Amino acid sequence: MYIAILLLVQLVLMGIVFPVGNFPLNDDWAYAHSVLWLLDEHRLRLSNWIAMNLLPQTLLGAAAAKLFGFSFTGLRAVTQLLAMLTSLVAFSFFRTSGLSRPAALVATLVLVVTPWWQVLANSYMTDLYGLLFGLLAATYFLRHLAEPRPMFLLLAVLFTVVGVLQRQVVLVIPLASMRAWYARLTVWRRWSVIQGVLPLVVAFAAEVAYQAYLKGGPGIPAAQEVIHGRLFPMLVGVLTLKTESVLWLFLNLAGLLGYLGLVVTPWVSWLGGAIRAMGLFRWLVIGGLCLFGISVAWDWMPPYRENHVIDLAGIGPFTVHDGFNRDEPGLDRSTGIFWLSMTFLAVVGTTAMLTAALRTPSALVREFSERTGYTLFHVCVVLAYLVPFAVTDYIDRYVLFVLPFVLVWMHSVFVAAAVPAGRLALAVTVVLVSGYGVMSAVATHDYFAWNRARWEAIEFATQSLGANPRTLDGGFEYNGFFNFERMRLSGSRQGKSPWWVEDDRYQVAFSGRAGYQVVKTFPVDVWLSRTPARVLLIRRVESDVPLEARLN
Repeated sequence: MYIAILLLVQLVLMGIVFPVGNFPLNDDWAYAHSVLWLLDEHRLRLSNWIAMNLLPQTLLGAAAAKLFGFSFTGLRAVTQLLAMLTSLVAFSFFRTSGLSRPAALVATLVLVVTPWWQVLANSYMTDLYGLLFGLLAATYFLRHLAEPRPMFLLLAVLFTVVGVLQRQVVLVIPLASMRAWYARLTVWRRWSVIQGVLPLVVAFAAEVAYQAYLKGGPGIPAAQEVIHGRLFPMLVGVLTLKTESVLWLFLNLAGLLGYLGLVVTPWVSWLGGAIRAMGLFRWLVIGGLCLFGISVAWDWMPPYRENHVIDLAGIGPFTVHDGFNRDEPGLDRSTGIFWLSMTFLAVVGTTAMLTAALRTPSALVREFSERTGYTLFHVCVVLAYLVPFAVTDYIDRYVLFVLPFVLVWMHSVFVAAAVPAGRLALAVTVVLVSGYGVMSAVATHDYFAWNRARWEAIEFATQSLGANPRTLDGGFEYNGFFNFERMRLSGSRQGKSPWWVEDDRYQVAFSGRAGYQVVKTFPVDVWLSRTPARVLLIRRVESDVPLEARLN
């Protein structure tokens, strides 16, 4: 029954989203390049825009494209099926972590109804692929902690290696497992010691071998080299208490906690009975009110980052010229009553996490005496995952990977299993989960709607007006897919959008622009008031076209 409910909810949300359209979204044009290159060149090659390893995803995408032909619709279908599978694996992970079936269902739904899941499950983005293998590895590591078996360890190592070859962040799973394994040992024998460190060594060796393949063949993507090169210097800055580095770390941690707080609030409601039974409810209310006042006074409200998935104007990023450029008047990005309300929900979740953090040491002491290691495992995953992003930088959707471990950590600290959710907590949880799901799906529906209109404008410009990637600024995805490999070293011309625009004689935008005339308007099937109701195809007026452009 629980599995049926989980799948049904996702099908209903997908029906609301209506994810139809043969076009790339966000960064997935770069991942599609690897699929095309694998089919054409019969080797794995990564775009210089890519920072992750991407091997399993590319193989799955290429297999689908080989069978059914290449299209972004086909790649999206692969991810949609994988998202369904990931939700089932998440349910199993929560059960393995000690949650009851009802609690595991609620925790899985908390994942599914986030805005990130709704967007990522309906695109060819990498995050859910990494989450799938990370949760599989974590599940078998937890089973091995509870009942050491060679088969559990073998499967954990296998899924860890596959996960690392998808996204390097999966390395935090064997790192946390090693720490939890050694904490539970009572007798230190050679094989016991090896079992703790072996998964991390094998996973790291797989990463080194993969990097050697890239270096000796198609080349290591520039984005990977940049990110790998930033971590150590910035970490040194934090450890040496360099003011700018410490402030950067603090602000990034605050933003990450804010995003997590925004999405864990339904889970806090589910844990309400345990929180009240522990006498923490009063302090949560007081702390939450204080934090809410500080957030409003400092204008520290979600979304905490610009041009990410969650945007003040809806689901994004809004990757056309006047959507991405905050100086243009194309979108309403004022705070408004809605985001003020969401600030309150984010504060509830963040305050609960901070309270859980204060109680974590006592929970770890209790667990150490019991030699289980479960809570320590989840705490280590959370810390090992969040700290590097806080030191370097992050995108809001990165929070999705660590969210399952945060939910289990909060559950274990508040000892929710001892106090079942009451009727009021259950009712509030149902309302919050339903509200989050509908809100996320409706916003993602609009995200697809304006993208469909954008690509209708691109198709009209290219087929009816003779525009091409050299003369059309169609937005980040369009110019990235067609121009990145050609222009990545030179970049956009001065005064153009930052996504490899050579000549913006034609431009897709949400609003008009000085020196341009509207060629055609494409209506958007909007459901939310802040979603642009139209997409414009505009053309620079003839007198402003440079002579060399007129001669082309």
